[in-house]
Amino acid sequence: METQISSQLSPCPLFRSHPDVFERFVTTYREIVELAIQQAVSGTVFGKLRLLARQAGQQDAVPQDMIAVHLTALSVIVKTKPQAMVRASIRHSRLLLVKMIGELAIYYREQAIGPKAD
Repeated sequence: METQISSQLSPCPLFRSHPDVFERFVTTYREIVELAIQQAVSGTVFGKLRLLARQAGQQDAVPQDMIAVHLTALSVIVKTKPQAMVRASIRHSRLLLVKMIGELAIYYREQAIGPKAD
């Protein structure tokens, strides 16, 4: 990853217990944010976000963890990308954060009661 992840930015349970997994999630989420800007939040982006949320759920991540992933990924973008990309990333990532936490909640709901029958 381009920059070291500061434990000050990431005082969440996942970072403390699995910093390598947290770093991988930050990298993946940063790539999703950048992809969202390029693809104007397509179905591909949401599919990747759903997969990331499920992987986080498998690591017993909590919403606080995902907020830390979000903020840390944005921190990397702010430090490494041009201003136009930074502004677009911040704007798009607001929706992505809500969607990611929602997907995490769906994952835990499915674990608790089983997948919804179609």
